[in-house]
Amino acid sequence: MRRRLVSPARAERRDEGSAFVLALVTILVASLVVLPVMDYTMSVLRTDSVRSDFTERTEAVKGGLRAALFDPVLLYQACVDSGRTTSVELAVPPGLGIRSYCTTTKDALQDVPSEQRFAIATTQVGSEAMIPPNYVAEPERPELDGTVGTDWCTSMVNADVNAKIPCGKPYPGNGNTDTTAWQADTSSTSEGAVVFAPALPPFQNYLAYAGGYMMPPGDTGPCRVYFPGKYTDDVVIADSTPTYFVSGIYYFEKALRISGNAQVVAGTGKMPGCVESDAVAVADAINAPFDATSNGVGATFVFGANGRLVIDTVASGSAMSFVMNRRLVAEEDPLRVLNDVSIMSVNGVFNGSATAPLDLPAQLNVPVTPVLNGSVYSPDPWTHFYRASNLVSTPSLPVACALPLSGVTADCPIIDIQLTNASTVTLKIPGYVSVPQGSVLVTGGTGSSANKTISFGGGILAAQMAVDGEPPAFLQLGLLNPVVQKTFKIVTETVSGSPSVRSIALVQVNESGGHAVNSWVIETTASGARRGDQSPDSSNRSPAASASITSIASSSSGPLLRTLLTAVDTGCISSRSSGAGTSSRCRASRSCWSGSSHSAHADGGRNTGIRSCTGAIVALALVVMIVQLCSHGASGPSAVSRHTVQRPAAASGSPSRRWMKNGCFTFWPGTAFHS
Repeated sequence: MRRRLVSPARAERRDEGSAFVLALVTILVASLVVLPVMDYTMSVLRTDSVRSDFTERTEAVKGGLRAALFDPVLLYQACVDSGRTTSVELAVPPGLGIRSYCTTTKDALQDVPSEQRFAIATTQVGSEAMIPPNYVAEPERPELDGTVGTDWCTSMVNADVNAKIPCGKPYPGNGNTDTTAWQADTSSTSEGAVVFAPALPPFQNYLAYAGGYMMPPGDTGPCRVYFPGKYTDDVVIADSTPTYFVSGIYYFEKALRISGNAQVVAGTGKMPGCVESDAVAVADAINAPFDATSNGVGATFVFGANGRLVIDTVASGSAMSFVMNRRLVAEEDPLRVLNDVSIMSVNGVFNGSATAPLDLPAQLNVPVTPVLNGSVYSPDPWTHFYRASNLVSTPSLPVACALPLSGVTADCPIIDIQLTNASTVTLKIPGYVSVPQGSVLVTGGTGSSANKTISFGGGILAAQMAVDGEPPAFLQLGLLNPVVQKTFKIVTETVSGSPSVRSIALVQVNESGGHAVNSWVIETTASGARRGDQSPDSSNRSPAASASITSIASSSSGPLLRTLLTAVDTGCISSRSSGAGTSSRCRASRSCWSGSSHSAHADGGRNTGIRSCTGAIVALALVVMIVQLCSHGASGPSAVSRHTVQRPAAASGSPSRRWMKNGCFTFWPGTAFHS
């Protein structure tokens, strides 16, 4: 057999052909691996972009709610005029591409009508002669029968019977010839169909400066502040410098006179003062005493010795305003029974070492007012440095005392309102007035009725009351039942771009700043999806990863009408995403924070902490996230605590510069920021 020889050149060409085939196979196999990897990589990058856009836009609309809750008092004031279909635009952080607005979904009255105390009670024999006849109701509103007449309640003068606002029902025993009969119908707590006779609250027994203290110059203009304490000199406010009385208890042994162009607010609450908060006033007032304090919200003025309240237009001026905000302390505070008391007198007769009851036979009998010290009643106010009032009503019609404050006589009214000209006057006392041995007088000069708004809306207990001369154009003497809590629907939404994200929150807010978030829903709609379609089997949804959101809300632990909302940490989360079903479970560890250091608390209900944390959120279509509230009993701190602010250090910088778009963060309203 002959062997066939192959030339080296031909063998080399055969090897080259095999290598080419092998290379083609290798390239084909590599492409089958690399191309899916590249496709996967591109998909991940696109998903990351969607996730980033969604997260940023979701955090932006959350910022709208956080901005609204930054100061609940201002939120109430901004949204109070909104309606079911009428919205009010709210301020939002700049540069986020969102808008925020509110509507009102529900109102709550201060009291249950059947549980209201008597509106006007007078203790002096024959004092009923000065009270106008009671109102006779129309058949459409029988509940108005027997309420304060239109002479003293001009809000009842309305052609629309359904728009009449009553001023409560007077005590049927007014002016009884038995000087002690009224005492049998009193109660130290506010109850239905009784005469409310509150005890005195304790006060800080240190001398306070009658001239007040100026706040540092700032963006809001000049502001003068006063601090709770004992005032033994006349306090006269007649200039146009805005003035604020820090929340707490004030004791006056001489006159407090508001006149001229005075603009005065007492305590934190519905009516804003010229300072951002009580804490800011305590911390920043120029030359303020080291022991300057505040507690609760609102203010209570107590008048002893020659102390009295004088409101007049004798000093030259074009407009004067004095508004007291309702006094409120925490639900667990024993002094909560004195909530809603604005003005009191120290009753009885001081003999130099003790206080005895006031007894003027056949004219007037008033027992000594005890002091509620914690949960214990002290029978003699002198042991708490209160001196009984020297101003005692006489059987005759009260007479205005001479001005300026050149002197005081025993028959001067303890509340003396002198309106002598046509200048604008606004006086609003929403809380209870208890001066059972003194008189209350409103005097109007000829032509002085116009531009006058005088409202005592918390009820009055006095020896006698009178309106002499031309009455104010708007007058309310009695007990109103105002709306003090509203439920707002706060909507924040992106204004352009995709995805479209909208936050919807239902928030209960008290006029004094207590608040609770009842529910919080975030809706997200991608291009082509329909907003609001929350059906789990909606065909227009794409699969989405799970989403989560931590509650920044407060839940109520009890009735909300007479106290501020009680705030507790809540961490109950429910998330719904397309294809993922619904999950809802309460766990103590679900919240973004733990403990109470970041819980909602208050200096007057305004230093409310909010902390939020979000996880990764992926959505290609509609994603609905619902925050549910869990009941935690009394595990959280109260929304208002009776406390002393010992001049905390003010935070540097403006809160508006403290925004963080993503991640966990904490911010506190006011200037006192805490970690």
